[in-house]
Amino acid sequence: MENIQLLANKEDQISRLIKSISNFNDSLEEVEIIELSSLVASYSKQLNRSLKDYAIISYQNEPRRKIATKAKINFAYHILSLLTKIIRLFEQTQAISGEIEINFQTLIEIIDQKEALLISSYEEAALKELESFYNPEIRDKLQSELEKRISKKYPSS
Repeated sequence: MENIQLLANKEDQISRLIKSISNFNDSLEEVEIIELSSLVASYSKQLNRSLKDYAIISYQNEPRRKIATKAKINFAYHILSLLTKIIRLFEQTQAISGEIEINFQTLIEIIDQKEALLISSYEEAALKELESFYNPEIRDKLQSELEKRISKKYPSS
């Protein structure tokens, strides 16, 4: 799970950078934007590595670990979505600094509340998703529904 820990380290780096530049007036230095963009790219790569680790965890053998890792990955996707939004705002020539500042503050709050959010929201959602995915009854029903829809869409001659 080294990749999940490295992902958390990247979140800390991002948080520190955003906190250091979030008190900007109306413009950021280009070097700060480049540094943030570089961290976002690195974070995205680390998330992909974490997905590979997640894929090899057996739900049957280690359900708690699978759920916790799924929650952390979902959290990371949320962070990546916010980061991408911020980067896109920088790319807009008439981006409103207030909108960037709001997104910075949101990101800082989410990262600062990570542990509480993982426990209260992300782990519960991961648990429900994985229980549904690995439940044989639900899988059989989904398989049956999928077969019906495919046969309706592509009837055999």
